[in-house]
Amino acid sequence: GAIVAVMTLVSTSISLRGLISSPANLKVIPLACEKESVELAVSNLGDKPGMVRRVAVHIMADGRLLQNEAILTAKSGEKIVKPHETEKIEYVMLSSGLPIPLPIPSVGVEKCTMIIAVQVVDFEGGDSELEVKCPCL
Repeated sequence: GAIVAVMTLVSTSISLRGLISSPANLKVIPLACEKESVELAVSNLGDKPGMVRRVAVHIMADGRLLQNEAILTAKSGEKIVKPHETEKIEYVMLSSGLPIPLPIPSVGVEKCTMIIAVQVVDFEGGDSELEVKCPCL
């Protein structure tokens, strides 16, 4: 009888766990980092929608941080990432509403890395900042 009671409790707890949804859980992977744009894959591993609020890039050249961050804008507008889906989003730097090249040095640098800070939010008021890196092309 005790074994049946324990199995019933375990089964009930597993069933209840499935009813409780988790907040958005966004992960970011750089797909392409070029002079004109940065393309990111944004996956939502949670059960509720989320979105990228802010993307900034720092350029690291030969171990030195070159300048202040450059703020990037989603080329096709901000996207809400639905639960258990992945969106491919291209980001550009704008000046007077027009895309301009990212501040990547063109000569005299052996190793160049983009450090991309991505602020992600869920719709329950939580936000976090992720950092990804990719080589400058």
